[in-house]
Amino acid sequence: MAMYILTKMKSAISFKTFLHEITDYDVHDAHKLVYKQLSLDDTIKHLQTDFSKCAWMVSENAPFYRGDPDHVTDAYAWVDSSKGRRLSQNTSNYYTLIFDNHPDRKNFPKRSSSLICTTSERTARDYDIHPLRIIPGNTAKIGLVNKRDMWNTEIRLFGKSSPIEEFNSRWNLIPSLSEYEWEAWEKFDKELKSGDNDALKHFYKAFPNADDDDHLHFLESILAAYGPQKTGHTSYTASELTPNIVVKLTEAWIGGPCLIIHEFTWKDLRDKFAETVR
Repeated sequence: MAMYILTKMKSAISFKTFLHEITDYDVHDAHKLVYKQLSLDDTIKHLQTDFSKCAWMVSENAPFYRGDPDHVTDAYAWVDSSKGRRLSQNTSNYYTLIFDNHPDRKNFPKRSSSLICTTSERTARDYDIHPLRIIPGNTAKIGLVNKRDMWNTEIRLFGKSSPIEEFNSRWNLIPSLSEYEWEAWEKFDKELKSGDNDALKHFYKAFPNADDDDHLHFLESILAAYGPQKTGHTSYTASELTPNIVVKLTEAWIGGPCLIIHEFTWKDLRDKFAETVR
């Protein structure tokens, strides 16, 4: 099966040359991920050693899934997603910047340095008819949205309650806020607290329903609204994941080493791995 599939693939193009996650890695210091092609035997060895904490995903047929229509697939590959840097797709990068700099999200993987996945094969098929199987390594961190999609996350802030994506558009109304540099948010917060007229004008234009003193608590309010307690997001290490957690329908993001297995070679891996645990 594996040999047949590989003859159908564009085998001359490997993971290493494939442009993954965003369309331009030269913009805003984004970095391409580096993939290492593996054999079936190499993959089994990883599952027995540095991926042993989540090797049950193979036995239980319960991996994470990733739909990636542009992905040129080797049968098996290894990647450390924490070594790359991606920008938000199909929206602005504001929420990713907030998550990455949030003091209460230190146990989460950086959203900007993660593979975005799902626990649902059906959801992944909405993005690619042949979704990839993803297994986290022993040192990986995993964030769960605890909803089907990140866009189902609700934010309540400055007199407004909306899905997180709508807030991404609203931050655009404040010109001095950057999608990529947290220092710009800290500077704007100081300007609001000092009573800077331009800062106040832009803030209340973006949030006309905000209370009169909301500008005095700009960053504090944002961090509260985007904290995991309010969004319902949860973080796990590879050791903490269990089948009961992974069967929940949710988007996930994984930072750290990952094994990537093509749909057509997943059964080969499961069969071979089963022989090693008998």
